[in-house]
Amino acid sequence: MITLNLKTIHNPNKTDMKFNKLFFAALLLIPAVLSTSTAKAQQSFTINGQLSKNQQGMVFMMYDKNGKRITDSADVVNGAFKITGSITDPSYGFIVLNPKRDPSNPMALQINDARDIFVEPGSFSLKGDSVIAKATIDGGGPTQQAMNNYKNELKPLLDAHYASSQKIFDYRNQKENPEYLNALKQSKDVNDKIKAYDSVYINTHPENYFAFFLWSKYNRASSVTSKSEPAFNRFSDRVKNSAEGRIIAGKIDADKRLAPGKLAPDFTLSDSSGKKVSLSSFRGKNVMLLFWFPNFMGFSDFDFNIGRISRRLRDKNFVLVSVFYNVRENDDLYKWKSVIRSGGFQNCVNLQDIGGLPSEGNSGVVAKSYALTESRMLPVAMLIGPDGKIISNKLKLLDTELALDIEKQLK
Repeated sequence: MITLNLKTIHNPNKTDMKFNKLFFAALLLIPAVLSTSTAKAQQSFTINGQLSKNQQGMVFMMYDKNGKRITDSADVVNGAFKITGSITDPSYGFIVLNPKRDPSNPMALQINDARDIFVEPGSFSLKGDSVIAKATIDGGGPTQQAMNNYKNELKPLLDAHYASSQKIFDYRNQKENPEYLNALKQSKDVNDKIKAYDSVYINTHPENYFAFFLWSKYNRASSVTSKSEPAFNRFSDRVKNSAEGRIIAGKIDADKRLAPGKLAPDFTLSDSSGKKVSLSSFRGKNVMLLFWFPNFMGFSDFDFNIGRISRRLRDKNFVLVSVFYNVRENDDLYKWKSVIRSGGFQNCVNLQDIGGLPSEGNSGVVAKSYALTESRMLPVAMLIGPDGKIISNKLKLLDTELALDIEKQLK
């Protein structure tokens, strides 16, 4: 089940969804949604859908465009609907049919019926009966067609993965049950086979954007390092010059620039009183530099851990410098100040770079310097020594032992 916030319909900046792992178990190929860019001319797409004649209501299509989440909608009349738009690079998304209102949250919808799609220029034909999840999609562009072929070839494995995932879910409260243990083993065996197939597919399709999509599943942008460069360079220039390709290239470059021993790029931002504060003003101290935004899943644990770190290390020639970014429309100065007045940020040097994340092809100086290419990179942090050089660029922000780990690295 997916939860869709009603406030976000036709408003890409405020989409907030939660994915039920079981619902998408059969779609193991799905990585983080690939984004698009304004650097290329946009081209049109049309999706013509036809379900059973007794289907009425609405469909919603969710995908990324220009780094923002888009939610389009269309009426379903006698099973027919039409969605049109424009896009540049392929973007993974999904179409949902008649989501229901969430009884626990009047501003949210529960989605139990969805079909994935690669939105790209072209004309699509979606055909199905009463369940859109089982609908077929013909036409579209080469990425959609490649995904169709991939699913057809892997159907036995994907079906087996779904079956084992269903059993794991059914016996989730009976973890000593042989059925549960056997399902875990079956799931691992199937996953290993899918991974092996993916490896061959990726290496034999360097021109294929869908192959890059699969590669991204195993090399998410947030975890890409310079070690990823040889594998990334095997893809064609067309793939590498896509929006997602440029993000990966930027992360590889950043991993080189922001490696331990390198000087942390200086910047100047405003604190909560409006005073300008530069990173270099903390020379002589150990600095944990944190880039973050509020209210992501697990934020309360994150916030508590930040407080734990600042309290434990405040007498260790240490300062925690946090830089706030706005991801949603309501992430404004008021929201920022409200968050830092309580919880874990009270003992931090709190700065803000509202509007600094990439938007419509633009990016702030700080975001560029630290390769904060989009919101899904956040939160992220690094440890900087008294000499201004990076000690560690891979801090695990939800690790309850992070404060102790940092203390061991202080200079």
